Amino acid sequence: PSASEESPSRLRARSWSRPVLRADRARAIVSERPYSAARKALDAAASDVSPEPWHAANARAVTAKRTARHAMRHARRPARGDAGTTRIGEGPVRISVLYARRRAPWPAPTTRTDRSLAVELLSSIRRNLLLRPFRGVIVDEQRTWRGIDLMVVAWHLAREIDRTSSSERIGVMLPTSGAFPAATIAAWTLGRTIVPLNYLLSRSALEYVARDAGLDAVITVGPMVDFIGGPIPGLREIRPDRMRFTGIPPVRMTNPLRRSDLAVVLYTSGTSGRPKGVMLTCGNLSANVRQCQEWVEFGRADSLLGVLPQFHSFGLTVLTMLPLATGARAVYTARFVPRKIVDLARQHRPTALVAIPSMYNALRLLKDASPDDFRSLRFAGSGGEPLP
Repeated sequence: PSASEESPSRLRARSWSRPVLRADRARAIVSERPYSAARKALDAAASDVSPEPWHAANARAVTAKRTARHAMRHARRPARGDAGTTRIGEGPVRISVLYARRRAPWPAPTTRTDRSLAVELLSSIRRNLLLRPFRGVIVDEQRTWRGIDLMVVAWHLAREIDRTSSSERIGVMLPTSGAFPAATIAAWTLGRTIVPLNYLLSRSALEYVARDAGLDAVITVGPMVDFIGGPIPGLREIRPDRMRFTGIPPVRMTNPLRRSDLAVVLYTSGTSGRPKGVMLTCGNLSANVRQCQEWVEFGRADSLLGVLPQFHSFGLTVLTMLPLATGARAVYTARFVPRKIVDLARQHRPTALVAIPSMYNALRLLKDASPDDFRSLRFAGSGGEPLP
């Protein structure tokens, strides 16, 4: 029989017979809608959320996405004046490519409204670190951090924060490295808000930020203190470079933060006056990480290379929180040296490079670099400046 004589159910059964495409809440629907309507349906489905926990929805999400892509490939864009006829199976039919209730691949929010999305972010980070505790997740200029290393350091730092600070906010002034996420996990575990300090600010601006944020302690290291010209008055120092990470610290697996709680306060550079604190809630951070993941879909096979400071929103979210939450590996260098970036790309073969336009321009002008050095890249992320 011709395609026009077959029922839609028979068309679906024949066209979507592969097991990987048979998924709950992801199916093709034959109708009279053209490609443009199908595209809108797919976009609308991508914003759908599920009340199921992320781990229950993950398998369906992957299959639903494959179904969506398969359907869109088979929907030919109509030529001018064309009604949108394409082929499925043996004969020409009109199709509306897809209805897919797309499950968010990471992490679907729960039905409990008092739990924040950032609680799920923190849980995802812990899960990725502890499920494969001896896998290297961060490479910086000092060492390779395994998952268990980050968690143990975070637990030690949490104990020191509890002993040293009584404020709801804790300052963090560290170079781009694995120590920054360890300090962040420690503070969030205690329900504290982190205030990353921009060590490139003037001395007076740094002191103003410390007073304005209500800080009484800062997590920092010796080279950072020397770089800014000495300790900041009124701040007790928690120095990881002086701590002995021996023994088993108190294991803390609590999630005290709620959706409206502050997770981070980022201060501006003060170009138009004094630095201003930008208050980012738990939901802000988690939504930003989730948006990146839905579009880019990093996994454990990916690695990100970057040099961005972690006191900046771009470096904090994309270069720090995103790889930790998705299981990707991060390769850090504290200072931007074009030759060193190329060497790290050759050594670690990253799948994503995160930088600002001026850094890309410097890499472009490097004479002894070749296209093969960056052949492993799937993505190049840019931000912080206008991209020419």
